Amino acid sequence: MARERAAVQAIAAGCDVALVCGTDHALHARVLEAIIYAAEQETLSPARLEDARRRQRRAKERFLAGSAPHPLSGAALERALGTPEHVAVAEAMTAWA
Repeated sequence: MARERAAVQAIAAGCDVALVCGTDHALHARVLEAIIYAAEQETLSPARLEDARRRQRRAKERFLAGSAPHPLSGAALERALGTPEHVAVAEAMTAWA
């Protein structure tokens, strides 16, 4: 229950999102349910939630403005694969798997 409570308290304190890492889908669901319950009980005020939603919307509009990012393909993909940067990222990702 500590992570669920921490997520609610973080949002109440001004965080706009709660990042729940890991593969425990039940934990993700419990945290989301705790946030929903806090909103329903108005432990998290509607104004606070609306502020967070507005900031998230602005961030999405700012960083996703214009065309959506496109993954590399064709010749551009071939040039990127196997580069030192690509290998470093792949190795770092493997370390976390």
